[in-house]
Amino acid sequence: METASEECEPQQIWEFQFMSRLAAKRKIECRHMAPEPFLIRAHRLDQRGRTDAALDLIYDSVDEFLRTSEFERLDLILANVAVAKLSVDILLGILTATLPAKSRLPSRAKLFKCIEQELKTRGRYEQGLLIGLEP
Repeated sequence: METASEECEPQQIWEFQFMSRLAAKRKIECRHMAPEPFLIRAHRLDQRGRTDAALDLIYDSVDEFLRTSEFERLDLILANVAVAKLSVDILLGILTATLPAKSRLPSRAKLFKCIEQELKTRGRYEQGLLIGLEP
């Protein structure tokens, strides 16, 4: 039986590999695929103290997915977020950016629970922190 933390741990494969496999499986073109996946770039920016730039990148990237109706692709990314590796700011940014499409992103509900658990594990959870971001 999986524990809550095991359930929230994604396989150690980054978004690009998942997207490449999805594209090959479905014989679709990986349009708008950045040379480096946006969450990896956002994580690196955040680690360098450029959290505002990282959040801008997340909001812009998610907005592009939504604008082009690439919900399945975005949902696949959400299903594989490495929650334990990302900062609280980035995790909350992902939830905020994806809020408008929550009904079209089934993986977001599990991601929300994983983020909530991770915040508690880190001792960063505060009552009301996730209000309005629920699945």
